[in-house]
Amino acid sequence: MSIESHKNRHSEGTSGARNKAREMSFDVDFAAEELKDIEEKIAQAYGIERDLRTLTAARADRKQLLRILALEVLDDRMGWRRVLRQRRDALKSLAKRLRSVTKDAELLAEDPLGGAQFWLALLGMMKWEEVQWPDKSDPKGPFGSMMRMLVKHEDDKAKLLGLVLRELSQRRAAGVALSQYIRSATGRNYDYEVARLLVDARKAVGLKERKFSAEQLKKQRQRHMRPLPKNNPK
Repeated sequence: MSIESHKNRHSEGTSGARNKAREMSFDVDFAAEELKDIEEKIAQAYGIERDLRTLTAARADRKQLLRILALEVLDDRMGWRRVLRQRRDALKSLAKRLRSVTKDAELLAEDPLGGAQFWLALLGMMKWEEVQWPDKSDPKGPFGSMMRMLVKHEDDKAKLLGLVLRELSQRRAAGVALSQYIRSATGRNYDYEVARLLVDARKAVGLKERKFSAEQLKKQRQRHMRPLPKNNPK
């Protein structure tokens, strides 16, 4: 396929891909900014510091606690599935554009008219026998290999997020993610602290009041939470 025909064939699709990529980039940036704003509001909420200190003293990470709490709140506003779909679709779009760039680079590398030597010889400024013609193997060199590895990397990340998305649709209950992290980080459950944190986090961002209890969280853990890996503390 010539470069011209390749360009004509893909110009409309490329333009559409760029527009879609811009839209997805805006959505992803918006979600990231909102998440950061929620974290800051939760961190400043009255009464929340006591439970955060208890958990950090037990080896939980403060930033991770705030991030998961913010995601719990964000789930009520946007839905985790929407956030995950945005990331997955952004990765798939990136992989598609990288494939297109790699194809364009390979076509240019194979084009005998794309090098200065041909034109210098045509103008009599270089001997024809000195012209180095493109080799079919050139595009398969370091650049092509690196780009294809990058495409595969982004594809694999998108597929993994797709698996997470399917898993999330089957298992979802408020507080389970936070309980899972705390159990993994500290080796025990802190149901009373988690219940208070969930209530305070919702208040911090002005969401409708919702009650959480240690007993409720215990039941949710038993129903939804996976057992810890064997190498984690008991």
